[in-house]
Amino acid sequence: METAFFNAVSLALVGDETQMSLLRLLEAVELLLNCEFYIQHPRFTLFSSADHQEEKLFSLCLTRESDNVYVNTNKSKQDAI
Repeated sequence: METAFFNAVSLALVGDETQMSLLRLLEAVELLLNCEFYIQHPRFTLFSSADHQEEKLFSLCLTRESDNVYVNTNKSKQDAI
């Protein structure tokens, strides 16, 4: 996610941007510890895998770097996250 998002959240929570780095770290830890949950999230699995809509939607939710990992690792969602 963009740094501006974490700056804004920090500003809303504590009145300044000092917690931005901690928020980014906590988000990364959340994704790492709950990778399987996000891979199987209902918003992705509602789509039929026959027409690859689930893969397209998942790919759209990734950063450019993560999408490159996703494509280059034979669509490994764990590696992309």
